Formats: sequence, C-alpha cells, structure tokens
Amino acid sequence: DEEVKENAGREKMRADNPQRREQDRRIEEARTEALRRSQDLTPLHRMILGWNYDHAGDIPSSGVDMLSIRHIPDRFAAPDDHLSVFQPLMSLECWSQIVRSREEVTDDGCDVKVEKHSLSGTCFDLEVSVRKAPKPDWRLTPEVDIVLLRSRQSRLSIMAKVCGFRRIKQGIRVSLRCNTDSHSSDPGL
Repeated sequence: DEEVKENAGREKMRADNPQRREQDRRIEEARTEALRRSQDLTPLHRMILGWNYDHAGDIPSSGVDMLSIRHIPDRFAAPDDHLSVFQPLMSLECWSQIVRSREEVTDDGCDVKVEKHSLSGTCFDLEVSVRKAPKPDWRLTPEVDIVLLRSRQSRLSIMAKVCGFRRIKQGIRVSLRCNTDSHSSDPGL
C-alpha cells in the first residue's frame, strides 16, 4: 500500500513538472524510434510504393492476392506460416489507410522543389525542399511516412517513402525514395 502511494506521488510530481514531462516524451519517442528502426520494412515499402494511388477499389492495384487471405489459426507451425497469414491482411489495412487519407484530404498539400535526384536500380531518390509547410508544427517521420508527389500540370502521381527530414533556414529539406519498378509512365516530377 505504501509503495502504491509512493509511486502515485512520483507520477504526480512528473505530471506537475513540464520539463520532466518533456523529458519523458523524448525518452518514449526515442524508444519508439529505436523499435521502428529495428524492423526491415523494405518489402512492405516496396509493395506500397508500387501501388497506384489513384486506383479506385477495395484492393490495391497490385501486390495483394485475395485468394491468399486465410483464417487466422490459433497456432502457427513456423514463422513463414505467420507471415503468409498476416501479410495479405496487413496489405489490405495499408491500402484502406491510403483510401481513407485520400477521402480526408482537405487542402492542396504543399509545393516542393526537387533539389537533387538520382536513380538507383528500381528506386528514384529525391531531395526536395519545402519553402512553406502546411502548418507551423508540420513534420514527417523518416522510414515511416509515405507521401504523395503529384505533378500540378499532368496530375500524374507517385508515392514516396520519407527517408529524411530536417528543418533548415530556408524551410524544410526532405529526402524521399520512390519505387519506379511498377510505374509504366513518368509522373512528371
């Protein structure tokens, strides 16, 4: 009972101290970032970046075989079994989030300027600058966020994974990676 009271007192002191709350937030953010970085999401990103953002439908334009969706068993015999059951479900969940985000778009995004570009196999790496962010506290999370790049002239688009984000004097600099493997036309960036 005394230990519970002591812990409650410590938690209250933390809640009342803005510096301590900020320190706790940073520690939690660093822990979350470390967990994210420990996972190899390359195959997932490659699949998502190969989808056509403007595709209308309940399933993405490629990468998901509806026949491969199976009942989730109580136990898995091997790690590959786990992957074969959950990968199609995760893919559909990712697609549903893209569809939802497309429906929730309320503005025209922001203009970017391509500063550097390079081609590496089936990937196109871009370094872009954002002169004016949509909101003052706007940020992107590297290795997690996916953005849409769309040409204002042709309306063609391609999705890109955020690889880096930093604020500079002139605005914001973002490193992006696109998968050109499954795109038949140049999005006109």
